[in-house]
Amino acid sequence: MQHALQLSTPLAFDDIERITRVLCALPGVRGIETAPGSTEVQVSYDEDTISVAAISGMAARAGYAERGRGHSNGGCCGGCGGH
Repeated sequence: MQHALQLSTPLAFDDIERITRVLCALPGVRGIETAPGSTEVQVSYDEDTISVAAISGMAARAGYAERGRGHSNGGCCGGCGGH
């Protein structure tokens, strides 16, 4: 499977190295693709091993918050329409 993380800030070269190291250390993450200046990170993963929530959570804990993630617990019930 693939998931596109939409980050709140663009990535610099150092950020790419760091987020690659952090996410690829997770069991089930097969790889990531991104580019300097991009706010999108494509994550290839095994859905039987890891969830999108776990990937997003680890990215946030490493300092790479997703755009539009306004809830304090990182989850979304859909009640606000994603705003």
